Amino acid sequence: MRGNRLEQGQSLVIIAMAFVAIIAFVGLAIDTGIIYLNRMWLGQAVDAASLAAGYDLPNIKGACARAVEYLKANDYIAGTDFEYDIVFPNVPDAPGADPGALVINSRTHGISNPEDCSNLTVPAEHQGVHYQIQVMGRQQVPLIFMSILGFGKIESGVDGLAERSRRFDISLVLDNSGSMVYDTCGYHRTLAGVDDEGYGVYAANNLYPVCTDIIGDDFESYLDTNELKNAWNTSGNILLLPSGGHDNSNWVEMRARSSSTSDQASLVMRNIHFDVSGEVDIALFFDARDISMESNDYLEVHWRVWDGSGEAPSWVPLSRINGSYLTSSWKEMGIVLPNGAADTEFLQIRFRTRNAESTEGVGIDHVMLKNCPPVREQLLPVREYTSGGSTGCPTSSIAADMDAHIYAPHTMVPMFPLDVNSEPETMFLEQPMYDVLRSTETFIDLIDARRFDTNPPRAREDEFSLVTFSTEGKLLYDLTNDYEEIKRTLFTGIEGDSYTNLGDGMRLGLATLAEGGRSTTLHFMVLLTDGRPNRYGPGGSGVSSNSPNPDPETLDYIDEQIEFANNQNVTLFTIGLGNAMIDVPFDAYGDPNANGMVILERIASATGGEAYHAPT
Repeated sequence: MRGNRLEQGQSLVIIAMAFVAIIAFVGLAIDTGIIYLNRMWLGQAVDAASLAAGYDLPNIKGACARAVEYLKANDYIAGTDFEYDIVFPNVPDAPGADPGALVINSRTHGISNPEDCSNLTVPAEHQGVHYQIQVMGRQQVPLIFMSILGFGKIESGVDGLAERSRRFDISLVLDNSGSMVYDTCGYHRTLAGVDDEGYGVYAANNLYPVCTDIIGDDFESYLDTNELKNAWNTSGNILLLPSGGHDNSNWVEMRARSSSTSDQASLVMRNIHFDVSGEVDIALFFDARDISMESNDYLEVHWRVWDGSGEAPSWVPLSRINGSYLTSSWKEMGIVLPNGAADTEFLQIRFRTRNAESTEGVGIDHVMLKNCPPVREQLLPVREYTSGGSTGCPTSSIAADMDAHIYAPHTMVPMFPLDVNSEPETMFLEQPMYDVLRSTETFIDLIDARRFDTNPPRAREDEFSLVTFSTEGKLLYDLTNDYEEIKRTLFTGIEGDSYTNLGDGMRLGLATLAEGGRSTTLHFMVLLTDGRPNRYGPGGSGVSSNSPNPDPETLDYIDEQIEFANNQNVTLFTIGLGNAMIDVPFDAYGDPNANGMVILERIASATGGEAYHAPT
């Protein structure tokens, strides 16, 4: 009996000791959890503070105030149990010399509210050079069970780092092969010589003879048909499609379902006024697509001069587009208006669906009127594009001395016989080269606008290089921040001809970033092309003999540039221009149904960039 009591007593001692141990472990676990939670909450706060402050860089006081604001919003206020450092790290490539790190301590500098940062004294060498910020928070975390052992509080520290991209080095690599430049308003120039600065001078007007916008509408600003009617007259069944349609914009759908010829859908651009005269032609450009047309349905385009007063004159037909030509893909259209359009005061344009039976639907978008150098006598037959090559030129009564062709690489365009003295009812393509140059100019301006988002504005720090490629790559500008000179070169120094050596354009563009690129600067390449590569090697020494499929050597040359881009930390963004980039298949990388976008997607994805398709 006594033995059993002794054993029971020993068990109680063991249980008591185990209980103490269990309590200690539970207490340790709870305190560890408290430390972890507080560290997590502090980490979120300093991350938010550093990211928010990054938008104010390189403004030291502004970044400091933003960081304190976000810390305070998360209930972290400098005091006995919490302090922080706002650190602006070293700048190895700062103008002049590295100023070293700038550290602002909440206690030392008396910072507890955002407005306290305005009282800081920022040394001159630190002003306008820091594009990184690190917020380092330290707090005393109160413990519960561990306090029994004399550990009342423990310090927990977390830091967050953010960087505002200080500078971009961007190489613009543009396809200027023959298919890019054969457009109605760009190709018919003749080189007259060079000016004193070495730029090409063209006979038309000493500039790149291209069309310039007079007025246009992509319907993007319209929300419904009621607003649409403020700028347009509509009749019949007119719908406005929501955003996300053609080129991420709105577009107009016209439907005429009745068998009556009087029940038609028409869209009228009203009373367009412009002041142009002299040796110019007015051209109407628009995009159209078949929604559900029959082969005998058609879209009519008319014009008339009328200011809205008096009796309306008759509409004059410009063109008729059959449903058998339009497809479900958007197609670019262009019409040169009759003689005298440039001298009108008020002009109206009408799009009308018409058929003796029914027209289910036609889509219209990107309506533009442009002022072009004289192109009436320059319009030439279109060479129709097929997957097997050119089908030749349609019969036309063009003057005998016109021996070139407007080449339509992206889509077949119907051309009616045209005499140089006739009223042109001619369809022709938009201007791919000119539109690319205009887009490039806009892109440069957008990048330049980054420096105005701080007060005061930053100096111009982003740099561009400019490369073109046809049979071989050509370096037009190494990295520079002289944007005006680059933009001038866009419109005066770019010719288009010959073949497509995409790899050589990449090689030269990457060379500008590798040799002239700056440390701590983000390096990008924007590469645009409209066709399959058919040359390779420096100078275009490699000739593709596998047409229409790219040679393995051509693809290998491109892959070499991809590897070099990755070694140099260059991100490539690629743009494929025209429907042929997706509609025309060829054999590449073992895929018999590949297309131009397959190559561009391979380039972009391998370097961490994105590939985009631009139908127009």
